[in-house]
Amino acid sequence: MGTERTAPGRTSAMAIAASAATPDFTEEAHHQVYAKEIVPFAKKLGLSKKRLCELLGFPRSTVDRQIAANRLLSPDHAERFLGVWELAELVAQMVNESGNPEGFDAAAWLGDWLRRPQPALGGIPPADYLYTQGGIGIVRDLLLRAQSGAYT
Repeated sequence: MGTERTAPGRTSAMAIAASAATPDFTEEAHHQVYAKEIVPFAKKLGLSKKRLCELLGFPRSTVDRQIAANRLLSPDHAERFLGVWELAELVAQMVNESGNPEGFDAAAWLGDWLRRPQPALGGIPPADYLYTQGGIGIVRDLLLRAQSGAYT
């Protein structure tokens, strides 16, 4: 995940800056994610589609219908999906700032880390927090604390 890659349905700041015209983004446009994006992202995380849907609290049958019909995720589901995508982007950014990013796969690392019980969460895997935006925020804060050395 490089610095110019953005989550599906989002536009990078670099792309916006390079644009001659000012794009007209609405709040709704920022939450448009096709359901089919779940499959490759789950693979990047080392998860099955079924498991990622479970973690995000998405009914798998609904997602399967949305994929078959090439439909967008609901705004709530898109927001959670993008929240986890942004966690992978955060990990990539952290490694770029603090370590050697050569050969590092942020999504694969995140997928592994999400499954491991974390002492700072009372021994609960961070993946168990992904079904709400608030939970995703807790996971984001935990990653940031780990980078700063305040991991407790």
